[in-house]
Amino acid sequence: MALLEARSTRGGVLVAAMVALGACSSDPTAPSPSEDVRIRLHVTGGIAGVDYAIVVDGGTLSVLGESCVNGCSFATGQTIMGVSREQVDGWAVDLLAAGILELDGTDYGNECCDRFYVSLDYSDGLAESAIRGTSDLMPQDIQAVVGELSALANGVLPVLIDWDADPALLPSDPLGLDSMSVDRSLLELHVAYSGGCEVHQLDARLFGGWMESFPVQVRMAVSHEDNDDPCDAIVFRTLRFDMRPVEAAYAASYPSEPPGQRTLIIHIQLPGAARTETLRYEF
Repeated sequence: MALLEARSTRGGVLVAAMVALGACSSDPTAPSPSEDVRIRLHVTGGIAGVDYAIVVDGGTLSVLGESCVNGCSFATGQTIMGVSREQVDGWAVDLLAAGILELDGTDYGNECCDRFYVSLDYSDGLAESAIRGTSDLMPQDIQAVVGELSALANGVLPVLIDWDADPALLPSDPLGLDSMSVDRSLLELHVAYSGGCEVHQLDARLFGGWMESFPVQVRMAVSHEDNDDPCDAIVFRTLRFDMRPVEAAYAASYPSEPPGQRTLIIHIQLPGAARTETLRYEF
């Protein structure tokens, strides 16, 4: 399936979504953004003539497949994947910072033929907005979010850059790793866990900063929230993560190293695992 171009980085640790949404952090009645955020993306066009719609639901922390006509593999009404609270809040913050509310009703036109045409609807319980048009005519920051959202239809999440994260505070329900690989900015983890009745949220983030060595090393934590899944079937999944945020963060820190000649050693920490897994990434 053809994907829109995803952004290269989320820009470091996420800004507090409560502040971005204008809610007072001391107000106990203020809604949590991730519980109220709902983002709908409908994509058509491109060379392959794709036509699909997905919804990011902050209430259930899941991505729902609303419709799949062409260029997609999910069933209508299917829960495509779970997403973490940080991911949902991050998209909300980025859209608000990009001025999504002020752009309500904007139509960016249709360049036809091999272009992607996008309908993007945003709401958070306090405000809502809808924009339309050819994706690459939209503001660059909006394009970046659209790129990440479109990748969700294919089960791909961006790696978070969260240097201050403490893995001990992340959801850590057991997760078994069968194998892993990385190719063309796509990290695949073939995992297994116990469940089958609830939507599980999994994500991956860099933390702790670069470890100065040659090659440079870094740590990645994979989190897993099973939502107290009562079922005990063994679920096998392939987790797919977009490594371009990692590439962009590395390039910003080591600009003298040219693309294609960069090497990064990634120590991957999985919940419940006694040891870390090491991955050599060349890009």
